[in-house]
Amino acid sequence: MLAAVLWLGNISFNMIDNENHVEAVADESLINVAQLIGCETVDLNLALSTRKMRVGHDNIIQKLTLSQAIDTRDALAKSIYACLFEWLVEQINKSLAVGKRRTGRSISILDIYGFESFGRNSFEQFCINYANERLQQHFNRHLFKLEQEEYIQDGIDWAKVDFDDNQDCLNLFEKKPLGLLSLLDEESTFPNGTDIRLPTSSSSI
Repeated sequence: MLAAVLWLGNISFNMIDNENHVEAVADESLINVAQLIGCETVDLNLALSTRKMRVGHDNIIQKLTLSQAIDTRDALAKSIYACLFEWLVEQINKSLAVGKRRTGRSISILDIYGFESFGRNSFEQFCINYANERLQQHFNRHLFKLEQEEYIQDGIDWAKVDFDDNQDCLNLFEKKPLGLLSLLDEESTFPNGTDIRLPTSSSSI
């Protein structure tokens, strides 16, 4: 499955008409992906270059443009990878279950994205960085703040550990009514809301 994900990234498309509609190039990449995921090449080509829409009681097949086909290809790769990752975690948990039942102990692993900053950042980077800021605060709160408060209450002599509190950064994301998430939610509910108006609203923060 991992090989299928890698080969998917190599699939390219050819224009088939003047309306920017495309179909996948029937080369080694398409053939290998079809074999690896267990389907016919023609079916994979249709899945990557068309979409089925339900209109009333009828199914309509709509051809995809180049940008739509690329998004479909990438979405399929992400979906396969996510399923593979979940399956792998499930198998690891099953193999560790015997030891956990015997000892009552376990090891937990948290795998998260690192902070991302590109030349052009999308909503995905926004969500990733927000999640990381929230996790960082949780870590700081439990490892530094709460522990040191207990030391004070118990009268323990220790060297105070200073840490950067990222609450101001979190307020930028989530404080109501002028946090970025609130402004985004508000703009999304407007009938005439646009991505152009959002930066104007954000400048008031």
